Amino acid sequence: MLTQSLSHVLDASPKLRRWYDRPCEYKKPGLVHTGLRRMVFAEIFQMLRKRQYHYGRDIAKHELKMNRYGNFLAKRKNLSEIA
Repeated sequence: MLTQSLSHVLDASPKLRRWYDRPCEYKKPGLVHTGLRRMVFAEIFQMLRKRQYHYGRDIAKHELKMNRYGNFLAKRKNLSEIA
């Protein structure tokens, strides 16, 4: 899953794109992809460990999704109480 998303990560993050382009000039692409996977995995791990959100998120979109998720959980709880 992480390997497939690398192209999307590179398109979305200018910081990672700059990091990726620099070593690609003098190293093998497979080696650079491995480094990029490690960087992305480390960032995800740190976010989960510290219970933080990604700094680049759209706050309005995030709130909308969280409200929908809250409604989903409430409906699920109501269904389990009925059954």
